[in-house]
Amino acid sequence: MTNKSDSVDGGWAWCVLLATFTNQLLYAGAVPLVGIYLVEWQEYFGVGAGSLSFIATELTLGLPAIGFLAGALCQRFGCRLVMIFGGVIGMISTFFASFSTQLWHLHIYSTLAGVFYGAAYFPSAIVIRFYFKKRLGFANGITYAGVGAGFFVMSPLLETLCSEYGWKGALMIQSAINANFIALGVILRRTNMEQTIMTAYRSKPLTASHQVSDANDLSRAESLCKRILRNIDETFAISHLVKNAYFITLCLVSILSFASHISVLIYTAPKLVGDLGLSKTTASLVMSVYGISSLLARVLHGFLLDFKWISTTNLYILSLLIAGIQPLFNPLVTSTAGQFALIVVYGIGAGMMIPMTMLVCRKYVAINIVSSAIGLLITVGGVGNILGTQLMGQLSDATGSYAVPFYVCGSFYWLSAIAMALITKCKRFKDGNQHDIAGAIPDVAATQTDFDDIPKDTSKATTGTGYHQVPGDIQEGSDNWESAV
Repeated sequence: MTNKSDSVDGGWAWCVLLATFTNQLLYAGAVPLVGIYLVEWQEYFGVGAGSLSFIATELTLGLPAIGFLAGALCQRFGCRLVMIFGGVIGMISTFFASFSTQLWHLHIYSTLAGVFYGAAYFPSAIVIRFYFKKRLGFANGITYAGVGAGFFVMSPLLETLCSEYGWKGALMIQSAINANFIALGVILRRTNMEQTIMTAYRSKPLTASHQVSDANDLSRAESLCKRILRNIDETFAISHLVKNAYFITLCLVSILSFASHISVLIYTAPKLVGDLGLSKTTASLVMSVYGISSLLARVLHGFLLDFKWISTTNLYILSLLIAGIQPLFNPLVTSTAGQFALIVVYGIGAGMMIPMTMLVCRKYVAINIVSSAIGLLITVGGVGNILGTQLMGQLSDATGSYAVPFYVCGSFYWLSAIAMALITKCKRFKDGNQHDIAGAIPDVAATQTDFDDIPKDTSKATTGTGYHQVPGDIQEGSDNWESAV
């Protein structure tokens, strides 16, 4: 079923926006808030926090582990089916986890739930672009505000369920709550643009360079390997993405920024208690203030974009600079009021940075492979989370203080901003030169380089890279493409 054109920026699009917001709210309760159960499991199984830390890791790494694959699945089967399937398996695994009697039962649950809840979460980051054009910034902000709302709503709910029904009863009830992933997936009706991309993705015509015939002197094993590699490339658009210098830069920026983000969130409270001597209650309140400021920033940054007050890339660079202020100045501020002020600033910067990462990706990657690109970004962001926590932990142990890790995090943020500013300047310079050439010699097209993501073809003819071909009217550089990003 496809949507009518009047569903864009209105009509059914608002139902989809509510679904994506609720999707992220449920995900926040299903994965990041697993810490509520860890205390219960410690007492029930009689183990230490170290034995349970792997369960939390398995849950939180589910999204980056499945991100790249989920992007390809969304392109092939659509966002609706991926969200429904992920919700079904995640719900079932949560339900059976309530019958756990051994610790290894929970490891199975955490692995399955992490991966499939990640698959259910991923379409909410993709489907918005099919329903919103003029209000895309606002819709993107509302969607990602669901995570912040999830912390406020699901945290007290899960604590109440655990106290009233025990952790087994709480998991059973939560599995019923998470069945709403299925209902939310049903709301994601397929749009004309999504159907076009899926149809083109499934066709995957072979080019001369891809053809393998019996006349070749290659062995059957070599032929099979070539076909497997070609299919992998067609599924994930790897060869296309690695030639995009803007996307590669964005991946490096994501590793640095996400490594810093998770480290700041993890080590801010211990630093306030250990280095400044603040109470645990005050440290917890500081993190709550972060949640509020982050939630507001996620919602309000969309208005800046929709009213064209600042470009997508410039706002992303600004968010990285703002986020870097807190870790750089945190070791220098000793007053409680100063720490509250810094965490508000950090909430604003980080709150904009996370949803802006996806918008910037849509700006520099062709819409027919943007699902794979965002999936890869989520995956490399997960790598950044792992590297960040390990690096900052080692630095803290080596120096006996949290000051050096915070300085490193702040430096990573500002280095990321500089890298994005440089690559943006290069793109503008290159685009300006191409415009000058086209104006001076109208009959000669500018030569495409590796910096080009796809040909600047705005014709209605079918264009592409030899695979994942889509009509020219939704290629990068066309009017429809610009309105989509």
